[in-house]
Amino acid sequence: MFERFTGEARRTVVLARYEGQHAQPRRHGTEHLLSALVHEPSGARVVLVELCFDVGAIRRVGLAERGR
Repeated sequence: MFERFTGEARRTVVLARYEGQHAQPRRHGTEHLLSALVHEPSGARVVLVELCFDVGAIRRVGLAERGR
């Protein structure tokens, strides 16, 4: 399914899926992709860090939007 993705993109999706599997309820959302990008040594990570991206804050917003 991800054959057209670069290796970095595949790793990011796998990390996001892992994050989503440990969330309740189990779902894969934007917050999981952003969290995965922060853990990748890529250009996206540099930008997110420069913008003071806060993984915890994004997770809280994701939970609030889902009504938890």
